[in-house]
Amino acid sequence: MASIASAIARRDGLDHDTIEGIDLAARIHGHWKDRDAREILSRPTNLSPMEWELIKIHAQAGADIIKGVTFPWPVAEMIVANTMNAWTARGTRADFGGRRSASGPGFIAVADTVEAMSSHRPYRPALGVDAAVEEIVNDAARLFEPAVVDAVRGSCS
Repeated sequence: MASIASAIARRDGLDHDTIEGIDLAARIHGHWKDRDAREILSRPTNLSPMEWELIKIHAQAGADIIKGVTFPWPVAEMIVANTMNAWTARGTRADFGGRRSASGPGFIAVADTVEAMSSHRPYRPALGVDAAVEEIVNDAARLFEPAVVDAVRGSCS
């Protein structure tokens, strides 16, 4: 997931340091998702409300572990904000790379979606990257930051 988030951020023209921060946050998020959510996500059933809450908590667990570590980027905030999915629910976006644009959590949310859709799940086969990108572009206004979707759209044209 981190490589996908970094590639989209690079396509959006973010500077190297900002991309490095997004990459680090995505790696930590992915580690905790694999560690805490693998069993739930690999079952061939829909998530119960309690399981969905556990999935949301995994990001907070990763953020809590690193909250005392000083980074030049808001890593813990990116990890937690990604889990909220709908970009409009995040409130004010942080200033990444010296400009107001797509946020780190926005890149991570899109990368997480691409990875999930293009991976096999017990309840469905892998849908592939093309299908994931099409879904992201179609749901841009509802679920994802438009600036991130524009970067994804631009990398596919």
